[in-house]
Amino acid sequence: MTQSKTIFFTVLATLCTGCLENASAPKKSTVQTTADTLSPASGPMAAKIIFKTGTNGSFDVPINGGTVPELGSGHKAVRIFAPNGTTTLATGDSSSASWGIPWLSFVEIGVSGSSNHNSSNSVKALSSDCAKFASTTESSASLCDYNKDGTADVPCGAPADYFRTSEFDCTPATTSAGAGGNDDPIYIRVKFDRTTSKLASHENVMAVLEYSASGIHPAPTSPTTCFSAGVFTPEQPGCSDMSWKVFLRNSDAVASAIKPFLMLVPPVFAYVDPANNRITSTAISTKQFLLPLSTDVSLDTFQISRTGATTTFIHNGNPNVICSNNSPLCVGMIFYSLSLYRL
Repeated sequence: MTQSKTIFFTVLATLCTGCLENASAPKKSTVQTTADTLSPASGPMAAKIIFKTGTNGSFDVPINGGTVPELGSGHKAVRIFAPNGTTTLATGDSSSASWGIPWLSFVEIGVSGSSNHNSSNSVKALSSDCAKFASTTESSASLCDYNKDGTADVPCGAPADYFRTSEFDCTPATTSAGAGGNDDPIYIRVKFDRTTSKLASHENVMAVLEYSASGIHPAPTSPTTCFSAGVFTPEQPGCSDMSWKVFLRNSDAVASAIKPFLMLVPPVFAYVDPANNRITSTAISTKQFLLPLSTDVSLDTFQISRTGATTTFIHNGNPNVICSNNSPLCVGMIFYSLSLYRL
């Protein structure tokens, strides 16, 4: 036993001596490092789309009749700004010499109207008041009866000239839900040019959306109403007054193969408060999406689609209708801006 202990401590002393020698006189590392040589493609590193008509917005006034639900047939942005929202980076379209953002092919939105249907009429958004730019008088002329006293006296419209949806006007008979495909009737769609000289294969994009989302009801007290066969399905009755989802896909993707990338709505951040005859908030919300374009060079389409909405515009079963025409602040969306940052 004594001999074994002696051998153990002798070996331990030898090992520790080596450790101390190395600590007091470290050897130079022979590993060489190289600098990261990845560089972004040329062109602006950020861009901002303002969902407003006029020279301080990205859109012109759309023609009557809305847009046809096809890729490339939406109402396109014709002015793209720097992140400060005032400096113009691109005008016209990607074929114009004044289009200074080579990595952005186009940005388009789905506007409702008589033209917004496909040949089989299975995809449609026919009501002209469903998805459109707010009129100059909507913010003051659209009134809702939040406390159900029979008098519509609370402004519930959007600020003038901003793109918005009013679910009271998007009735199921005239408006179909989207699923992230090219034939969605109501959407925001960004098409990237994945040519590596314009957007390098290692680059990703951070998208920052400014919007407001309003509903009649707050989130349900029991989340089980939002699940179907174990799958979160906000389109379920009693879950959310509307739903919007985010999709990242190839522009040629087969519709049946498209899956949502992220959820935008729910949640809503404002809902009707009948006791105080008001909507709980009119503040602008911000949500960020990291688009991992570098994982697949075929990903070229970023899309936010309306995927469902309520058919009942009353609060907790009260028979008085509280929403009205052109009332995005009752149930609906108001879109303010979308900023894109290359990473």
